[in-house]
Amino acid sequence: MIFPQLASKSTPVASINQFHYAGQPKRVALFPDNYVELLLCTGSPITRRMIGSVRELTLDTGQVMISACRSKGVILYAENLSYVSVKVHPELSRMVFGDNELEERDLIHILDLQLKDAGELQRFTVELVADSTLAEDAVIQQAVFYARDTRGEIKVKELLTLLEVSKSFLEQHFFKHVGLTPKEFCKVEKMQNFINYYRQYQDTLNLTQLTFKSGYYDQSHLIKDFRYFMDSRPRDFIKTYGFTL
Repeated sequence: MIFPQLASKSTPVASINQFHYAGQPKRVALFPDNYVELLLCTGSPITRRMIGSVRELTLDTGQVMISACRSKGVILYAENLSYVSVKVHPELSRMVFGDNELEERDLIHILDLQLKDAGELQRFTVELVADSTLAEDAVIQQAVFYARDTRGEIKVKELLTLLEVSKSFLEQHFFKHVGLTPKEFCKVEKMQNFINYYRQYQDTLNLTQLTFKSGYYDQSHLIKDFRYFMDSRPRDFIKTYGFTL
């Protein structure tokens, strides 16, 4: 089978965006999305907290926070919340963090690079991946492809059959390369599918209709995942943070 648009060291950047929230709100909540993120603070210092944790990290102006694929959402807040976000394909995670570091869950590095804008952050990202001595891994590329092609609905058993590997090998190999288990990765993909449908159909479909359209059996499953990722029910989250979706 031919896998289209597989990530490679020559094209590591999946997206680059700049965000500036003038005045209110000064606080945003972000879902995990299965990308490595390089976040450059371009406004006042940003405080970051992961859902379910009391630990807070501060990112000063000009500093870059590199975070591996996240298992839960995060809260960002600042007096003048302004930042640039560069997303790197998950298959290239080890080329950003190194060979063994992803064995730590929800890994974060803060670099005092004193970068100024999106262009400088993009150049740094491309050079960081290009300078890695590690190569792309075919099993990881294909596993990510299947997870995204099925919008997270593929079962781990199906992945094992398609990839012709054992469960223990896939789980260990995937975690080492991505920082999540295959099941966690698919769970995030499924939630992202709901969010994408919400963006498209929020004015024409109600929450129940969006739930089924996104591949959830019922609202209880959606609510369970929402609480796990964001410690909130869907309606409450949309009411408070709908502008971030």
